[in-house]
Amino acid sequence: MATMSVDFSSKLESLVNNAVKKVQDNPIKKVFFVLGNESADLDSIVGSISYAYLSTQFCPLNTVYLPIIQIPRFDLSLRPECNFIFQKCEISTASLIFLDEISDHLYIISKSYSLSLVLLDHNKLIGIWNQFADKVDTILDHHQDEGLYLNIKERYIEGVGSATSLVVLKFKDKWENNLNDNKQIDKDTQNWDKIIANLLLSAILVDTVLLDFSQGRTTQKDQDAVDFLLDILHPSDPKTFIKDYYNEIQNAKFNISHLSNFDLLQKDYKEYNLEWNIKNETKICVMGISSVVWILKDWILREDGVEKFMETVGNYIQEKNLDLEIIMLAFDHKGDLGFKREMVIYSKKGPFCQKEVLERFEEIIGLNEIKDFRNVNSDREKEESIIKCYEQKNISMSRKKVYPIIKNMFLEA
Repeated sequence: MATMSVDFSSKLESLVNNAVKKVQDNPIKKVFFVLGNESADLDSIVGSISYAYLSTQFCPLNTVYLPIIQIPRFDLSLRPECNFIFQKCEISTASLIFLDEISDHLYIISKSYSLSLVLLDHNKLIGIWNQFADKVDTILDHHQDEGLYLNIKERYIEGVGSATSLVVLKFKDKWENNLNDNKQIDKDTQNWDKIIANLLLSAILVDTVLLDFSQGRTTQKDQDAVDFLLDILHPSDPKTFIKDYYNEIQNAKFNISHLSNFDLLQKDYKEYNLEWNIKNETKICVMGISSVVWILKDWILREDGVEKFMETVGNYIQEKNLDLEIIMLAFDHKGDLGFKREMVIYSKKGPFCQKEVLERFEEIIGLNEIKDFRNVNSDREKEESIIKCYEQKNISMSRKKVYPIIKNMFLEA
């Protein structure tokens, strides 16, 4: 496997060493961390790596761009589609930087260099990054606008299918000019242009479900980004090429049945603190949303029944100290069934324990309760909790659309 032409991990080590030794002639003055979101899905990982790589090609010599994958290195094993893409694109994961490898160095880097942050696929800092709110320089995102960092250098929050499309379009003109000006460039450079184009293409195809406009997850900007990447790749049959590529990624992505229950729920997980008002007192509800690419009936079958499955979810809620867990399941069935979504709601407290609030949510999202998966305890109140399994009719409702709906319902409850 080839090593990425930009070894970000080595650059980080060099930065830290120079900072510790206080090297006077160190040419590096500015450091940009490119942060994907905390779920570290394909869109976030690919977008942040590609943004850093392309920025490196066009940035001043005194500036370094480092992508930070917002999970521990070990957790990459939970993302088979990412490992597949890295292998296909000949990118060594050893050249990448993960959250657990940067956290101990944040203080010395922030004190030794001019530090800036690029937020990719999210627009609100969390965790250890909250201390650097004044360092946010650029945002490229397609989620609900949280209304933060309004006076930064670049702020592009648009409802495109994939945040990676915004990366492509940001660098398109410079990249295109570079290709036109260097038609006789060496084969190694040409190869890396194609590798990065393949890398970028993977995330856009997955997030737009193969550029399917009918599902409401694709825009013309996503199509424009793909068209540009295909111009670089020059496949003989573009339609067949992207279809086969998408299917390869999906086959890797759905190879997860061997994962433990905790890993399934943690693989693509986001956590939120939601405010709601009860008796003129503001309460905080800690909500987790887990995206799982599997079929609910197969998961329940593996657990030997719905009772064991509900126990699994309950244990996860207890370990994460959640008040509300929402599992969004999705699977791309081959043949006539196509792409399907399901949802599980387990609420220990909060507005979702109120019948009228839950019914309104069911109506907005298009949820039909699956009677066959009804837990025997779900029809009676037990510690004011509810547990329900649904078929989701409105398949356009992805997590990025569902979260703001839930947030508003909490505020209105």
